[in-house]
Amino acid sequence: MDDLTVMVLVAGRGTRLSPLTDYRHKATLSVCGKSILQRILKNLEPIYSRYKTRFVFLVNHASEDFTAHAARVVLPNYPITFVQISDINNQALAVLEAQNFIRGHLLLYYGDTIIQDSMKYFIPMGDTAFIAKTNDVSRWCSVQTDQTGLITDIAEKPKEGGAGNFVVGGYWFEDGQQFSPRPVQEKYLSEAVSWHLAIGHEMHTYVVKNYICIDTPEDLETARKMFGCAS
Repeated sequence: MDDLTVMVLVAGRGTRLSPLTDYRHKATLSVCGKSILQRILKNLEPIYSRYKTRFVFLVNHASEDFTAHAARVVLPNYPITFVQISDINNQALAVLEAQNFIRGHLLLYYGDTIIQDSMKYFIPMGDTAFIAKTNDVSRWCSVQTDQTGLITDIAEKPKEGGAGNFVVGGYWFEDGQQFSPRPVQEKYLSEAVSWHLAIGHEMHTYVVKNYICIDTPEDLETARKMFGCAS
């Protein structure tokens, strides 16, 4: 059985969800009786259950609240590592700081995004970005692809908006050690992925239709509507 590292970025402060996140971690907030983290783990289970999986959580804000919660909800047969990162505004550096914990494949995931589509249909064909359509790519990590679905360009919050594809959830890397952001040069994961492409790696895409990125109280209410318990 191949090794897989599921690395989840959960270091942000969740300031736009204040006051809910003043003393709690965003990923512990409830969506219809289950935390955001529980819903993420449940959705990804069809992927990580196929492998010899370990979880690595990149933490900072409200780390004690999060680590206690994660220890309760991650199944006991999966090893867990918590890495306290130094800069919550530098995603690429956070991955670098945790690189020694990566074994085998790497599923790199944003800890504020719940995908509702069944992931049992995801069969890795190489390095892959999970993408979805949006009416305004200027809010997100914009992705352009060729006719075969390979990424030709990726950019963080481009100034020119409009409809297009964006990265939702995260990325799959066939060899996690080959994804190595450069210190200082990259800040966002998209910049590190752009460098990954520039040095000769291909990246496929997997289209997601039903998802919610929880960043505001309105997003949390939308998530509750999605799962059928909105007030």
